[in-house]
Amino acid sequence: MPGNRLVDLCGKHGLSRTLAWKILRLANTQDTLASADMVPGPRGMKIFADAAARAGVQPALLASLQTAWDDFHAVAGRHTRSRPQMRSLVAAMSHSGDPSLLHRKAATKANAHIWGNHARVFYLAAWLFDASTSGTPNEKADVILVSGPIGLKSMRPGHPVVITRLRPNALANAASQPLVPRPSGLNLSILPDFSSAPLPAINTTALPDGSMQYDYTPSVLGERGELNLLFGIRIAQGEFHKLPAPEPSIGIHANISRACDLLVLELFLDKTIYPQSRTWSAILDSLQVKSPSRENPLDWLQIPCPLVTHEDSSLAPPNPNVPKHEQLRQFVCETAGVPASRFRHHTFSLPYPPAPSAPAITVDLTNGVP
Repeated sequence: MPGNRLVDLCGKHGLSRTLAWKILRLANTQDTLASADMVPGPRGMKIFADAAARAGVQPALLASLQTAWDDFHAVAGRHTRSRPQMRSLVAAMSHSGDPSLLHRKAATKANAHIWGNHARVFYLAAWLFDASTSGTPNEKADVILVSGPIGLKSMRPGHPVVITRLRPNALANAASQPLVPRPSGLNLSILPDFSSAPLPAINTTALPDGSMQYDYTPSVLGERGELNLLFGIRIAQGEFHKLPAPEPSIGIHANISRACDLLVLELFLDKTIYPQSRTWSAILDSLQVKSPSRENPLDWLQIPCPLVTHEDSSLAPPNPNVPKHEQLRQFVCETAGVPASRFRHHTFSLPYPPAPSAPAITVDLTNGVP
């Protein structure tokens, strides 16, 4: 069929842009499984075959094309009942792309409408370091945690948006200290320089299990009412042991409880106490998401999500999805009293994380090959 450009298929042969784009994708793909969703339906196939016949394509080639189309749909019909099911099945067998991305995106949109709110980004970062100034190393590492939603918005008038829930053990943790003074009457460690201003009125509710819920009722809905809320705490001599550690790995996880378009997770390790840290391997270098369903035997979903590592965190580029990201990292290093160059930086970004789930960074602390 003469012409191998979108403008040729549309202008010379009368195909729609959508159909022409699918045909070109199929003709030029390096991964046929990844492009299986581009196969036209019955109507689109007839339009393309008729255009090819008018362009002088040999009848034998057209017959071969029809046979291939019939075989494809016969196989798809035996294993799936809809195009979304076929897309998921075929993508899982492909060697490229993220087979669950389309479904995670759809689930995020659905959850946002069901619950009436969602965030553009959920951010979590942890700095593990030795704060000892006496010359005697501490038994455990100090930890600074910064987390919170970015671009949090509501789509329902009068509907409160839950910011966070603090469990009783978190409220009773005397070792946990805010990075900046807490707002009057609140047990929330909000970082005002990295959050929206002015902050909305935040309501506090005691729940039956002893935890505290913090929420607000937005006065402006949608994009104009977006809110950034970052929290920061420091835990002196937290649960992370310095080397030699009881376990050969270390990591953090984020509790995803709301719909968000992107998860950004960062782990900063003090190289003076964690001299070795790297990803497990190319095979296991992926995000693990814990399913909340105990009945589901496949309780770990592997989502390809390579970790990016910088030996010197001062050289790590700022993430454009986190406002004032570079200033935030500088602020934490100054608060910790540790230069950025002393940290090794591990990070990943995951579009449309499942909710609820607990995505995690896990890195190896051993010298040998795992």
